[in-house]
Amino acid sequence: MRAQPEVDIRSADMLSSSADTANYVVRVNDCSEVVAFKLSNGFPSTTVAASEAMSSNGDPSCELSFAAQGASRLTPSVGIVTGAGQTVSYQETFAPESNPPVIELADVRFFDVGGTQHIAVTATAVDDSDIRRVSLSLVGLRASSLRSVGGIIEKARQHAFADTHGLVEVVPQTDDQVTFEVSLPVDPPLSSAEISSNGVVIAEGRVVDAFGNHGSFSRLVFTGSDVNERALGLSASPSQIVFTSLLESASIPITNTASTPA
Repeated sequence: MRAQPEVDIRSADMLSSSADTANYVVRVNDCSEVVAFKLSNGFPSTTVAASEAMSSNGDPSCELSFAAQGASRLTPSVGIVTGAGQTVSYQETFAPESNPPVIELADVRFFDVGGTQHIAVTATAVDDSDIRRVSLSLVGLRASSLRSVGGIIEKARQHAFADTHGLVEVVPQTDDQVTFEVSLPVDPPLSSAEISSNGVVIAEGRVVDAFGNHGSFSRLVFTGSDVNERALGLSASPSQIVFTSLLESASIPITNTASTPA
């Protein structure tokens, strides 16, 4: 007997309690037995064929966008029709709130996939209502490369062994998901000795909930227990930069206050 598919409804846009309509996306983890979706949510009832739902990365899951209005705009529901003729109803409630979601770096790890070295950054994110999206980035540098350019990250980045080149969006797969991860190949790969003593990872994360509240983190992590020179602290010069435009950027030299291990 096949288990019922896992279903999740997330907001497609920022929700507002004062808006007349709201846009959502329903995700089903296994659409192989789904033949149609039944929708109403304040609109005339309609049936949408499962073939119109967008497939996700070639796996059995699928997603369908829909809208809700009036009294149903913050309590969207979907009827999922299976090949056996059953209709499974699913509903979520989105309660307006202003508390920011919390996101924290959980882990940085190396692993092997088919003989190719990979690195992953994992974060945990929680919210009072519903997480709309999580975005993660990582830049992996050799500590020796960072020192050779005076601690200027943008220069060392040209020789990064891993770089997402900005934030990568990770969409929740289930309503209760709290762990999110991005991974990519390491090129060139690091030896065990380099991982334990010469790796530096800059990880950033951002989370946005259904009502536009957001949280973030930015961390610098050493991949091993020590890095040739034991870091006592990091400082930047200048210590403060004032931007007058969101399009401005700056390279900040980082000074590594270190001592040589005994």
